[in-house]
Amino acid sequence: MRQPRKTGPWRKQGFKSDSLRNCKPNPKPHSRSTSNLTPGLAPNLGLNLGLNLDVALGLNLGLKLVLSLVLAIVLRFDFWAYESQDFLWFLQPWYDFIQANDRFFVLQEDFFNYNPTYVYLLVLWSYLFPQMGALTAVKSIGVVLDLAGAYWIFRWVSRGMNQRSIDRAGSSTTTVTDRTSPAQPPLRSRPAIAAVTLLLTPTVILNSSYWGQCDMGYSMAVLAGLYGLSYGAPRWGLVGLTLGLALKLQAVFTYPLLAVLLLQPRSSLRWSHLWVIPVTYLATLVPAAIAGHPWLHLLTVYWRQFNTYDRLTLNAPSIYQWFPQADYTAFTRLGLLLSASLTLALIWHLVRRYDRFTPPQLLQAALGFNLLLPWLLPKMHDRYLFSAEVLALTLAFFRPRFLPVAIATVVISLGSYAPYLLGREIIPLRGLAIGLGVVGIGVWRDLLGPVSQVNRFQQKTPES
Repeated sequence: MRQPRKTGPWRKQGFKSDSLRNCKPNPKPHSRSTSNLTPGLAPNLGLNLGLNLDVALGLNLGLKLVLSLVLAIVLRFDFWAYESQDFLWFLQPWYDFIQANDRFFVLQEDFFNYNPTYVYLLVLWSYLFPQMGALTAVKSIGVVLDLAGAYWIFRWVSRGMNQRSIDRAGSSTTTVTDRTSPAQPPLRSRPAIAAVTLLLTPTVILNSSYWGQCDMGYSMAVLAGLYGLSYGAPRWGLVGLTLGLALKLQAVFTYPLLAVLLLQPRSSLRWSHLWVIPVTYLATLVPAAIAGHPWLHLLTVYWRQFNTYDRLTLNAPSIYQWFPQADYTAFTRLGLLLSASLTLALIWHLVRRYDRFTPPQLLQAALGFNLLLPWLLPKMHDRYLFSAEVLALTLAFFRPRFLPVAIATVVISLGSYAPYLLGREIIPLRGLAIGLGVVGIGVWRDLLGPVSQVNRFQQKTPES
């Protein structure tokens, strides 16, 4: 005989269905709350409210991004008319010489002291915009490179956010903390925020639109190369790093990382991939060689650049700010030896600690080298922290705890711009040198910290 159903505590609390046995009792069954709604209506109502809130936040955030982009454009045009000494002494004569002669075949002449890759852009602009003046041509190239840099930071952050979404979807349980809080931007919006943030970074604006420089070119190529090395395309990664080196010698700050990747047992980079570097670099010299420029002159351009200035520092926030009267030859040799020794030691420690980098760890290691080497090497210039700024900003969107590092790097770099652009120091360069040392040591201490700290951020990665 079937037993009558017993009355449980959930019956006494005013619940309407046995399916709610596992819910907490409602202390006020007669209060007008969502607990007394028809089962299933409250969750749907919460979902609808959440979707409406997301739409509202998305509209507000989208408007802010558009206004920020407009501000980035306005600031660039506001600085457009300024003519720096680098432009007046070098870039303007180069562009005028290209326009006054045979454009492409003018590359056979020895009128530039850059690697020819950047001069190719000047030649291309002279063909595409024959009526454009030198100032507009030089600065518009810089702006195009800024946009390319924004694209690659967008790619980096977008890939990182997609991976986080996949990891969350694959987890067995979902908690409230897995969701983006209303105080934080949705994950899908962070790549756009990262791109706009890069375009609004003060040193990025000043470098291209005020100074007329092209440091975003090699920094963007380094960022693209690291993307390929991080996500299973090592050959394309090497192409990116080599194009960066073909644009500016400062890209070499990232090259110690290749030694780490080659020695790591689970890295996707292999010794058999290294042929890409010389082939790509020589390919960038071929157009100038076809125009008639001597190969020996093309291959030794960076050696001539290195010997152009006989100063230990050119407004760079390096340790040599504290030795203004030091012997140039002796300290140059000492600085090169110290930099090489410490770089080898760091490579050894990284190989021992990591059998394979996750993408954020690869960015952090690249940032560490791009902070350390401009601090230790002699003959550094004021703009040589540019790639460190781009890497620090990208890393901050992966790991927000590195946001102070990104801000500090930008401030230090901006302070080193002042003596050249303003003719005076806003922040003493000696103080900036101390700050750069603290930031660089902090990044390396975090990366090579105790085993427990490393394991806390080490992510499981599949075998390659």
